[in-house]
Amino acid sequence: GVERLEQAKKRDHKIYVTDVAVNKISRTFIPFLSEKQNELIYKNHVALLQTAKDKNDSNEVAFLFDLNTGESCIKMGDESEVNIFLNPNAVSMSAHLQDKTLFLAHNHPSTQDFSYSDIGVFLLNDSFGGISVVSNLGDVHILFKSDRFDFYRAYEYISFIRNEYDHYDSEADRAIVKRFLKNSEKLGILQY
Repeated sequence: GVERLEQAKKRDHKIYVTDVAVNKISRTFIPFLSEKQNELIYKNHVALLQTAKDKNDSNEVAFLFDLNTGESCIKMGDESEVNIFLNPNAVSMSAHLQDKTLFLAHNHPSTQDFSYSDIGVFLLNDSFGGISVVSNLGDVHILFKSDRFDFYRAYEYISFIRNEYDHYDSEADRAIVKRFLKNSEKLGILQY
């Protein structure tokens, strides 16, 4: 299940993307990236939300792109999930680039930021240096693996949190993610 990006439910209905939301997307400055890489992230966020609006009924869309070359691929999803690995180009890019140069951007048709599934996809893919969620209202949330990222500690920690819940539902999803992100910097994951 970690191949799919599932949105954590904060609302019980889809928010439709508007031109106002697309224009609201902010430029995030990641200090250890070049100006060109920061601009690439911004342009992909804008294109992502515009694609969701114009070509996918405001449903989930994922863009996977290389921060060094700009090579990219796309996958359309439904209202609650998207699986970038259903695009063969994404599988190839992920298999051939193990140096954390890939960035996975996707939207959530809600106001929610990261889901438990998003965190799993991010942790389990060595080639992913960054991941972002763009809400359909234009809010941007970004995670990056720093040089101090320790997969084993991060995986152990999120597993520990998940095992504290007898059942899994949207409230548990939100609580797991909130707790994980609260301590993410100690695990080598930076938030922007």
